[in-house]
Amino acid sequence: MPIGGILKRKRLALAGAAVAIVCVGAVVLFHSFSRTPEQVQLQIRPGSADLEIRDVRFQEVSDDASRWEIQAALAKYMKKDNLALFERVRIRLLRSDGDTYLLTGDRARLNTDTRDLELAGHVTLVTHRGETVRTDRLRYDHAGRKILTDDPVTLEGRGIRVQGVGMKISLADRDLRLFSKVKAEVTP
Repeated sequence: MPIGGILKRKRLALAGAAVAIVCVGAVVLFHSFSRTPEQVQLQIRPGSADLEIRDVRFQEVSDDASRWEIQAALAKYMKKDNLALFERVRIRLLRSDGDTYLLTGDRARLNTDTRDLELAGHVTLVTHRGETVRTDRLRYDHAGRKILTDDPVTLEGRGIRVQGVGMKISLADRDLRLFSKVKAEVTP
């Protein structure tokens, strides 16, 4: 076959391939524009949360200029109950006087009106001085500026370990009290 025939055949093959590519592209474009977008269905069930958010981070400044920072794997908000529920929660309270408290727990309930908070499940409180409190439940009374529990408590820090049942921390007075069965170990 002469060289001119080979070149002609190659040009025809290239032109045919180009037409095929353009046709396939047109079909793909037509189908992508003609499809109706998928509808996301929102299901609201009676008694369920008004809002549910995963991997949430929330900050708020209180009337006394203290700041809350809440991080949680899951948050649910029930507007009619003025209630926010959190799972795998980490709460940092930065007070206006510079003191900070880090609270962690498996679950938390925050009354959005009163700002009262309950933590449950592997609760840990770490103060700005490095003291650590461990218990299974804690309550924060916002109006009274108190942290309370009726459960067994372990407090560790600065060479001391104290265990007891029931505790009250007054943030206003900077006073901590254990109520019963108190045992202390001091290490040099």
